Amino acid sequence: MSATATTSDSEPEELNPLDPITDDARLFRRVPKNQVVSEMESDGSLKQRPSSACFTDNNSSMSLFDEQTCGGAVAVMAGHEDYYLVSLTARELRGLGLDVRRTRSGGPGHCEAVGKKTGSVRSKLAKMAVWVIPPVR
Repeated sequence: MSATATTSDSEPEELNPLDPITDDARLFRRVPKNQVVSEMESDGSLKQRPSSACFTDNNSSMSLFDEQTCGGAVAVMAGHEDYYLVSLTARELRGLGLDVRRTRSGGPGHCEAVGKKTGSVRSKLAKMAVWVIPPVR
């Protein structure tokens, strides 16, 4: 039996239940350059992080952080020069009640973080994200 997910702009997509994603797997998420915010740290330094708006869709498209599976950061960023790149672990996503699933579409290593992303969940995702390709100060 196969599971389905819906996206806001398309028909339901059949998800691949094979090859489960381990909790330790690191996942890429592209961040549009206009969705970066700056926060003041307790020591007075300025820290940049993705905006919580980067995680508003119910099925956040991601790629496995794996050279063999998705071709690595260079492949994930091909054709997306107006983006930065962050990573999160599947464990972090699942800890917030999201389901991490491989998909048949989207290329090798494509997956989605599926579930309701309340304001609190989006904020936590944005704060947990680790820069892979960060903004240049």
